[in-house]
Amino acid sequence: MVVEDFPDYVPELNPDEGVWGWTKYGRLANPAANDKQELWDHVVDELIAARHRPDLLRAFIQETRLPGLTLAA
Repeated sequence: MVVEDFPDYVPELNPDEGVWGWTKYGRLANPAANDKQELWDHVVDELIAARHRPDLLRAFIQETRLPGLTLAA
């Protein structure tokens, strides 16, 4: 396992922004939660689903086009 440090204040170079965008604007675009806890549960469920999609996470990293990154399959 390799851990990479990504820039903190450059959203287009931070793959976390891709994860949040995918979750917020895609998976949770129109939630009908009854309260904050239910909304939080939806968010956590979607992030767990993303965690189990290495192809998707790899795509968020590749989208940054940062030089020198190697992504094992």
